[in-house]
Amino acid sequence: FLVTPFGFGQVDLVARLGAPAIKVGSGEVTHTPLLRHIGSTHLPVLLSTGAADLQTVERAVTALRVGGCNEIGLLHCTSVYPAPDEALNLRAIPTLAGHFSNCVIGYSDHSSGTTAGLAAVALGAAIVEKHLTLDRHLDGPDHTASAEPDELGRLVREIRRFEQMAGDGVKRPAECEGVIGQSMVAARDLHAGHVITPGDLTFKRPGWGLRPYQLGLVMCRRLRRDLPFDEVLTREHIDWDSA
Repeated sequence: FLVTPFGFGQVDLVARLGAPAIKVGSGEVTHTPLLRHIGSTHLPVLLSTGAADLQTVERAVTALRVGGCNEIGLLHCTSVYPAPDEALNLRAIPTLAGHFSNCVIGYSDHSSGTTAGLAAVALGAAIVEKHLTLDRHLDGPDHTASAEPDELGRLVREIRRFEQMAGDGVKRPAECEGVIGQSMVAARDLHAGHVITPGDLTFKRPGWGLRPYQLGLVMCRRLRRDLPFDEVLTREHIDWDSA
C-alpha cells in the first residue's frame, strides 16, 4: 500500500506501518522541512510535481536527498480535476528526464480518459498514476477525473501493448518484413560455371536473397551451382573469386 502523509506525525506513522514507499502530493512539493523528514525514513518516494517549475522540483529533490532518500520518482502532473488537455504539457516528461537522470520519471494523470496516460509512456514515463473510482458520478473533488475499473484495465492493456510496439529504437527491417523486399532472381535457367550478365537476372519478391542494389557485385562472376528459372540468387550461388 502507499500513503500520502501531510504532516510530520503522519510520516512517522506511515514508516511504522511498514509502507514500502511514500507518495508525496503536489501540494507538498514546496514543503522542504516535511520533505527532509520524509527523506529521513530512507523509504523510496514518489513525488508529484504539479504547479511546480524546474527550480521548485530541484529544491524538493535536494530536500529529500539531504534527508537521506536515495530512490525518487518524479511524476509530472497538472493539479486540476479534471485537467484540461491544453494544460497537460506532456512534453515536460522528457524535460524532467533530462534534468533528473538519477530519478525515475513518471506521470500523474488527472485528465479524462486514457489517452494522456498512454501518451506519457510514449514520451518516456516509467510510472503512470491514475485515480480510481467505482463511479465517476459520485460526489467529491476528483471522481470526474478518475478512471472506473474497466477504464483503468484498458489503460494498462494499452500500455502493455505499446511496450511491445516501442522496440529498441534501432532502425532495421523486422523479421516479418522479408517478403516486402526484392531479390535478384534468374530470368532463365542458368548453369554452374555460367558468367552472369545483366540479361540473366530480374528482380522479384521476396527479399530473402541478394538485393537489387548488389547487382554490380555479381556481374561477370561465375555461378558455383545451377540457378533454375525464377529461383532467388543468394551468396552461396556465386563464385566470389571468379571476377
